[in-house]
Amino acid sequence: MCPTGIDELDELLNGGFPRGDIILVAGHPGAGKTTLSAKFIYEGAKRFKEPGVYLSFLEPKNDFYRFMRALGMDFEELERRGLVHYIEGIQTSTFEGIEDALKEFMDAIVKMNAKRVVMDSATAITQVAGFRLTRELIKNAMVNGLKPLGITGILISELPIGAPSVGYGVEEFLVDGVIILKSTIENGVLVRKMEIRKMRGTSIPYAELYFDIAPGVGIKVYLPPRMEEIPAPSEAQIYIPHAKEIRFLCGGYLRKGSQIAFIVREPASVLPLLIWWVLGYIARYGGTLLIRTYSKPPQLIRQAVKAHAKKFNVELSRIIIDSINPTAKPLYVMSQYNRESDTRINPTFLVFDSLQQVPMVHSNDWDDFFRQHLNNLLLRRKLGITSFYIYNVKSSEEIPIPLDIYDLIIKVRPEWRDSRLYLYLEPHPITVSGPVKPLYVQYKEGGEFQIEVVGGQ
Repeated sequence: MCPTGIDELDELLNGGFPRGDIILVAGHPGAGKTTLSAKFIYEGAKRFKEPGVYLSFLEPKNDFYRFMRALGMDFEELERRGLVHYIEGIQTSTFEGIEDALKEFMDAIVKMNAKRVVMDSATAITQVAGFRLTRELIKNAMVNGLKPLGITGILISELPIGAPSVGYGVEEFLVDGVIILKSTIENGVLVRKMEIRKMRGTSIPYAELYFDIAPGVGIKVYLPPRMEEIPAPSEAQIYIPHAKEIRFLCGGYLRKGSQIAFIVREPASVLPLLIWWVLGYIARYGGTLLIRTYSKPPQLIRQAVKAHAKKFNVELSRIIIDSINPTAKPLYVMSQYNRESDTRINPTFLVFDSLQQVPMVHSNDWDDFFRQHLNNLLLRRKLGITSFYIYNVKSSEEIPIPLDIYDLIIKVRPEWRDSRLYLYLEPHPITVSGPVKPLYVQYKEGGEFQIEVVGGQ
């Protein structure tokens, strides 16, 4: 295999592009075609010591080097070391000029003993040479010329916005792999997608990926975790709530890695109760708590945490508060951030507050949210992170995703009793096997709770 140097893409492709194949990279203007191709040449030379040749009919070398330097790729340094050769074909306006550029391209490949090449782009050649001659030129240079030498190449082509085919419709039939890059604006945020349409001899578990162009990195691909099986909560560790009334909500105990959803009808608030519940676990079993909120400032969360941590004699250093504006990044970036944060911190317990905010501010896209959320939830099960998810909804709303992904669902609604406001918590077990009963909970002064088991204990 020929590693692309983009680690997540190489993981997906089982090591990279098949050695000696020609890959078409097509996309809308500004979608990232040149950056991906430059990364392929740069990482090949820098990390794998494979010389590369880049032929461009679109961009002067100085501009190309300057743009790539801003993304963390220093082509000048590699050129000085004889690992990269850049050919400018931008002055070419005749068929003969294209032939001369292609001859220089092939001569450089032989002279450097190049292992990787890029031709940018087939569209530019077609505008000069026409449809039929372009097909022959590409076939002779990229296919017949490179394949016998075992050279891996990228052919770039424009994908006109709204067009059903790549470029002029001929390039796809000459290559071994096809990658399509697209960019759209969603909720004022630039969203980039990579489609792997074709890759001969390679099994592709995900045909569509999100990616970004990032300073210092170049191309960052967001690869979901590959969970071939659905992990179950661990029987090796169980958590028994410190308050006996709470035990009726969870069948007596929770297993390590359990995933619990709270569906909370407004204006009820369950976060203070949940912090109290989880800090009781930490006081008894040890560990750490990560609270991730999408609606509240960290100062507000910290106030609730301090009061209960003092009562349970839990050090504040065991509690991490992560307050995130859900509109700041695309959904896939937030999902990747959560995966990386969960893996790096690896908390014993995790509380998500106001999770419904995430799909709501991203075009109400519950389908994409569910795919991202399910992958992350399964990863938390595998890591043994016992997690609690709070969805705040209006009285007439339902959560439009399957809820059987959770081990326990607790529905919460406000209820007036004797002129006093209570929370009514109704458990709905999925994998929890012990007996459960609803609870009435009233918040008292000083952060205390009055809890009553419906039907008695």
